[in-house]
Amino acid sequence: MASHRMLAVAAGAILAATVNACSSGSATPPFGHPTSPGGQCVPLAGAKVVTDGLESFQNHATATAVIDKVALRRPKGLLLDRAWVVPTGGQLYGAAHGYPPQHYFKVVGWHWDRRMLAAGAKIPPLSTGHYRWMNILVVVRPAPGVKRGRAAGVDMWYHVGDSHYYLRFLTAIAADRVNCSGF
Repeated sequence: MASHRMLAVAAGAILAATVNACSSGSATPPFGHPTSPGGQCVPLAGAKVVTDGLESFQNHATATAVIDKVALRRPKGLLLDRAWVVPTGGQLYGAAHGYPPQHYFKVVGWHWDRRMLAAGAKIPPLSTGHYRWMNILVVVRPAPGVKRGRAAGVDMWYHVGDSHYYLRFLTAIAADRVNCSGF
C-alpha cells in the first residue's frame, strides 16, 4: 500500500547532492564543495505534503557545527513545512508522500530515531567517529490555492565557532497535484 505512494530512491542511484558553500573565513567550508545539480518532481496525487530527502552532507571541521536556518531556494507556490537532519551511514531517505517515517523504507544505517530539527541541530565533526553523513529532509506543501509548485533547491546557514557559512543544495524540488509533465 505505501509502496505505490513511495517515490523513494537509493543513495547514489539518483541525484547527487549539490553543494555551493560560501564562508566567512576558511577556504574549505565544513559541509563541502559543489558537485552537480539535478531535479526531483513528485506528483502529489492527493497528498498534502511531500518529503524530499535527496541531499546529504558531512562536517569536515574539527569542531561541532550548528545549523542556524534552512529555507527553500526561490520557492514558487511551495512552502517549507519542516526540515530535519538524520544521521546516516550514507543512505538517503529519497522522496515520498506524507511526513516521514510513515512511508519510509527501512534502510540499514539510516537513523530516524536520532533525527534533529534542522534549525539548531548540532552536527559533530566527521573525525569524532559519529555518523559519516547527515541526510537533510525537507517537507514541502503547496501554498493555498496552488496546484503546482517548485523551488530551485534548499539553502542552509550554519556556523562553526565564530565562522558563519552558507550551503546551497541545488537539487530542484517540484510538486504537482496531478503529474510532473511540463516541469
